[in-house]
Amino acid sequence: MKHIKKVAIIGRGALGIMYGQQLTEKLGKEHVFFIADNERIARYMKENLTCNQKLCDFRYVSADSEQEKADLIIFAVKFNALGTAIKNAANFVQEDTVFLSVLNGIASEEVIAKAYGEKNMLYCTAHGMDALKSGNQMIYKNMGVLVIGNKNNEEDNKLVCVRELFQRAEIPYSIPKDIMHSLWSKLMLNTGVNQTAAVFACTYQRLQEEGEVRNMVLDAMREVQKIARCEGVQLTNADIENWMEILDSLAPEGMPSMRQDTKAGRKTEVELFSGTIRKLGKKHGIETPINDYLYQKIMEIENNMYTLQEGRPADETGRLQKEIKTYDFLDKLKISYQRVDHPAMATVADCVQVDTVLEIDICKNLFLCNSQKTRFYLLLMTGNKKFVTKELSRKLGIARLSFAKEEFMERLLDITPGSVSIMGLVHDKEHKVQLIIDHEVLQAPYIACHPCINTSSIRIKTEDILEKFLPASGHEPVIVELSGE
Repeated sequence: MKHIKKVAIIGRGALGIMYGQQLTEKLGKEHVFFIADNERIARYMKENLTCNQKLCDFRYVSADSEQEKADLIIFAVKFNALGTAIKNAANFVQEDTVFLSVLNGIASEEVIAKAYGEKNMLYCTAHGMDALKSGNQMIYKNMGVLVIGNKNNEEDNKLVCVRELFQRAEIPYSIPKDIMHSLWSKLMLNTGVNQTAAVFACTYQRLQEEGEVRNMVLDAMREVQKIARCEGVQLTNADIENWMEILDSLAPEGMPSMRQDTKAGRKTEVELFSGTIRKLGKKHGIETPINDYLYQKIMEIENNMYTLQEGRPADETGRLQKEIKTYDFLDKLKISYQRVDHPAMATVADCVQVDTVLEIDICKNLFLCNSQKTRFYLLLMTGNKKFVTKELSRKLGIARLSFAKEEFMERLLDITPGSVSIMGLVHDKEHKVQLIIDHEVLQAPYIACHPCINTSSIRIKTEDILEKFLPASGHEPVIVELSGE
């Protein structure tokens, strides 16, 4: 290969979006595409994804397609999705396709190389980026640096080609003298900082303060140092001190990715961190008590996901103000509610597990407007009922209804797609949104909805919605009978 012309990305999390946007802007979308299954592509196409408030114009190609090949495939998924990602990449691989993983840890390259061979595998670790994804919005200030190299630290054609690509795309990179030292050093950081923040449910501030929490960070890192030595990698005390200096320079209110995962109810990458260290510890006969403890606690946290909680969260760090305002409004009215945290749910179909925990189906919430875009409606209907535009238009005596654009949703309800909820009426101070409720919704003892963000769901008594919430928000519902036909 003399030149990388086509880049494929698998995974549309924070890093996938950040690098996808940069590559697309610099190379053109004809040279960059995301690989995904058909169902996921259909969902992506409905979202108005933004990166630093700019609309992402990504190209998506089905994993079933055999029409394109990639010169470089970047894996940007969670480790538990890597197996599927490797299978989805198969149709795009040619003899000299280069593979690059931006996953944390030291295990992903080995898994990819087992499937596609070591000779086209570049090793990589991502340093210093602050990308954060919430719903359909991704923001970052610092793109950080991609540290790349061959396992044997030699410079070959694939490394030269990727280096030239990054230069063209203006992606910061570095090529260290020892790439495995870089990977292990980053693993040491993640094992200490990420896991401790997740277990103690804290921001960087507690990790920066002297005491039990900071000591656990250091002890976990020292266990990694011992295991690395047995694997032929020399991590020094100076490496630890360097990472701690970086930790101390971070914004105290920030938090690492694993803590963001546990707060959002997502599965973590614990197997990449303490999971890896514990396995290697057993291999070399070295005890790892700190990583054993962290692993056990994080598994307990994961097992408690989708657990019904009473009222607002005890720790509100990192939660959006519109979610907190929802809880404030309900608490002020003395409305009791139960809450469950979970990964982002974009559609009613995504909510099956949440429905089971809440013991009530989350309503279908549709934000609509007339053809002139002068009148707006929030429709609540049961999730299993089909929405027929003509039927509701006829019931309301309106010529034609359509889905309102995102800009109106945000301006009137302070809500983004995927998070539409009756709770958004709290923000409709001018009462420009008419609430429409299908009569079947009112037959249930509870109404389930999002607190203006789709990483949590709440259950409220139907009578409290009608008798307390709606009068306090200044909205009187119109009740309709919809057949879905």
